[in-house]
Amino acid sequence: MIAVITQSPAQSVEFANARSMGMARASMVSARGIDAIGLNPANLGLADRSPFSVSIFPLGVHIGTNFITYERYKAYFTGTQTDSGKVGRYLSESDKEDILNYFPEGMGKMASGGAITLFAMTYIDENLGGFAFTVNERFGASASIPRDYLRLLLYGNPLGSTYDFSGTEANGEWLREYAISYGRQLPSFLQHTTISVGVSLKLLHGFAFGSVDEFSAMVTTDPNSALTGTAKYRGRSATIDAINDTTHSGFVLFPAPAGTGFGFDLGATAHIGQAFWFGMSVIDVGSMTWTRNTREYRGDTSVTITDLTTQAKRDSITDTFKSKEYPVESFNTSLPSVLRCGVAVDVQQLPFMKAMPGQMVVELDYIQGLNSFVGNTTSPRFALGVDYHLLRWLPIRTGFAFGGSERVHWGLGSGVNLDGFDFEIGTEDIIAILAPSVMSTASLAIGMRLRF
Repeated sequence: MIAVITQSPAQSVEFANARSMGMARASMVSARGIDAIGLNPANLGLADRSPFSVSIFPLGVHIGTNFITYERYKAYFTGTQTDSGKVGRYLSESDKEDILNYFPEGMGKMASGGAITLFAMTYIDENLGGFAFTVNERFGASASIPRDYLRLLLYGNPLGSTYDFSGTEANGEWLREYAISYGRQLPSFLQHTTISVGVSLKLLHGFAFGSVDEFSAMVTTDPNSALTGTAKYRGRSATIDAINDTTHSGFVLFPAPAGTGFGFDLGATAHIGQAFWFGMSVIDVGSMTWTRNTREYRGDTSVTITDLTTQAKRDSITDTFKSKEYPVESFNTSLPSVLRCGVAVDVQQLPFMKAMPGQMVVELDYIQGLNSFVGNTTSPRFALGVDYHLLRWLPIRTGFAFGGSERVHWGLGSGVNLDGFDFEIGTEDIIAILAPSVMSTASLAIGMRLRF
């Protein structure tokens, strides 16, 4: 699968899930087999279309921002078309204010990331339960940027101005995840009710990490032209030797990791009556310990300049924001943990929908990030998705999502589901295809799978 996604929790194998993307990621209850990995391991205990399946090298990436659309970018930052070609655009005061109003609550956010599944297989047995083994390459990065950076760029530093850059954050990491997953149905004690539970255990090897996780800074120009700058910040990094050593050449499939960690997923799914399914899962609970090529970058200083006429004086302001590097023995980081809850309805099992042709599943999910690490967000997200098979082999999927750190998403997907082979395509952002000028997020997922 190939995906291009923006402003979503980073590093998730869900980004390489075409079915989930087409349903605007409302799929943790209805996902089965390989599609359940990274969403709800309990669903491995439920019957899939085939007992054994293997993914063909799924891939997912994403990049984007929540504070500007492509249309606004073209309007203000790509020039103005004239008879003699494009010329730079002069920004009026109203233009500048319009640009600054893009930042929700004064803070802009950017995120990128994704996953490459190097290997994924599932085996499901009615009596033993469902097993999965996956190897995922995960990468992600995110940043929070205060509006005052752009305000300084647009207005300079007039007398009496103050710019506050506090709240600046940035982090990114590259991990390899080895996961063993298992799900099975529990003995049923209630009539017309079945419950499945599941777990994924993960060994994580970290290849690179970098962060700016403490930052407060301010620049003030008083009425007498004196300029004062203060800054206090901390950053950390760790890398494998191949990245740290610029003279290194060649590709190593299994390099000595810069960090090691452990994580797990837990999930449960209940089938009540014939029509209703309920599910809950917690994904990516765990931490990393970074020990190779570890560095910490710190700064805590202030300076006041009354004369900006010499280069040395101007350079002293720049030096205020330069950090000093210190080797450290190790440090710990968290995984981007997420809580998911959902309900799905098998529409044809409702008494008044028996005559409806085909097969339709409607699902509503609640997605809650448990931390703000590496592209994750603690703002809740709600997603409503539909998976409809008018023909058994031809799925039609759509969905809408609201909340999180993102704008509204409209998903759309389809594919071909044969007895031994699946091909699927989906996007979480069909608006980016229908109206690219107003997009701030975009996604595409394509995947294949063998079934036996």
